[in-house]
Amino acid sequence: MKGTKRTVGIVIPVKNEIKRLRTLVPKLKYYFSDVDCKIIIMDGKSTDDTAVLCKIMGCIVPYRVDGFGYGDSLREGLGLAYYTYDCEYIIQMDADHDALVARKFYDIMLTMNKNVDYIIGIESGTRITRRVTNFLIKYFLGLGKYKHPTCGYRLWTARALTFINLRTIHAKWFAIQIEMLQKANKLGLRCHQVPFESRPHRGVTSSPRFIVEWLLTFFRLFRIRVWWILRRTLALLIGVFIAPQEVLEVLRKSFKRIYSLYLSKVKPQRS
Repeated sequence: MKGTKRTVGIVIPVKNEIKRLRTLVPKLKYYFSDVDCKIIIMDGKSTDDTAVLCKIMGCIVPYRVDGFGYGDSLREGLGLAYYTYDCEYIIQMDADHDALVARKFYDIMLTMNKNVDYIIGIESGTRITRRVTNFLIKYFLGLGKYKHPTCGYRLWTARALTFINLRTIHAKWFAIQIEMLQKANKLGLRCHQVPFESRPHRGVTSSPRFIVEWLLTFFRLFRIRVWWILRRTLALLIGVFIAPQEVLEVLRKSFKRIYSLYLSKVKPQRS
């Protein structure tokens, strides 16, 4: 029965992608025929009848009046899947991505059950721009555990989006990938990374507008990270030099509790 099916949302921000969507959408419907699949097309002012075609193919194409950047489209699409359609799993992807990878992500998520909150792809390829971008993000924003932090192919659980809170995400263009990942990492959400073969991308990310917005978002997130480190350091120094006795007492109690828990596991009490 349809009512027993899982609800999966697939969010695709697009602009003038009628050729790719003509083959992508039927494949997605085929691969997700066993679930209640909501394909949400976030159209960014296409001039090639992308929205019309997608409506004919049964996709959800919301009417939009502003906010046509990639970040705006993705945030609004994820919000629709999560808040409006109550999807258990939400996949974000691009029109040039392989539909079979979306199904692969979904199957992996079901296999891992509740041990993972989100999946991020590791797209093949060694373009110099990607390598430089990944280096900056990993070592300046504290995202070193991610092999491809800017990858746009991801699967989010409803739980993950609940904690992230899309209303707190502000990036308007492609830097939203970084902002959401940093928020998820800071919250301690559990991630699984899955490699997949890439396809040639169009050169949208090299536009001056994208570069400026990416740099602004990078420095904003870097500033937040530095300020957080400074606050923690300052609080520690104040605690050590102004109230050393109180700090030592707290540490003593903490270690005592940890040691007691350790003993209870290593040497369980006999009844």
